[in-house]
Amino acid sequence: MNKKSAMTGPALSEQEPQELVRPSPDIRQASFAIGNTQSNLFWRWQQSTRSANQALLAQQLQLADEHYQQALQLAEQLKQQDDQQESYLAAFVISLHNLADLALLNGEPDQARRALKRAFRELWHQMKQRPADMLLPHLQVCRRELAFFCQNFGADPAAKALLQLPWPQQQAGH
Repeated sequence: MNKKSAMTGPALSEQEPQELVRPSPDIRQASFAIGNTQSNLFWRWQQSTRSANQALLAQQLQLADEHYQQALQLAEQLKQQDDQQESYLAAFVISLHNLADLALLNGEPDQARRALKRAFRELWHQMKQRPADMLLPHLQVCRRELAFFCQNFGADPAAKALLQLPWPQQQAGH
């Protein structure tokens, strides 16, 4: 027995059907479709983000932008699902930050600034509806990224105003 077959088990005979070796993509996709809409939606967000990242690595910036935009749309759909709020917050922030990074690669700092402000502003508005301890980690990332961006590329009045907002306190007992 060679080293490869020792690690993977006995070699398959030629008579065995290929389906036993590799499940078809339809079977893998169907297993995700069986789950609820929310987890399927989050899975689709992850896939769009991965596709965008792969396109970015291949320097296909237009394709990366299309996939990042799709990921943002999926993240926004997660917002409508009550049991997916933590996933929504992370997906929304990541999507906008990915779009901001891509805008910088395309030499569009104003577009990057808009994406970073949008992420910060959305989380700030969510403070009225969601527990602070759920939002603070995401808000902290957004504030840090916006501040870093403004140090390097300049701040417009709206970005300055966002960065000067009083920092929210965690709710008592959390």
